[in-house]
Amino acid sequence: MQAAPLDARFAVAVAAFGQRLRGEPQVMGYSHAEIADLANGARGVDSEGYRAEFVRLVRQAEALAKVGGSGQP
Repeated sequence: MQAAPLDARFAVAVAAFGQRLRGEPQVMGYSHAEIADLANGARGVDSEGYRAEFVRLVRQAEALAKVGGSGQP
């Protein structure tokens, strides 16, 4: 996946996060941490900070899932 352009990799991370929030089985094998790492590695130029904010959002969802105990939102 590292060969894919940054924008494509970031878009995959956003899509995976949305699917994980919906509980779709296709992405349940991917943790929030893996999704955040993928997005973080594809931030590229982020002059407005939106991509960094997305990574923080995924990390926050990860923390909330742990508190909830279910591992899923």
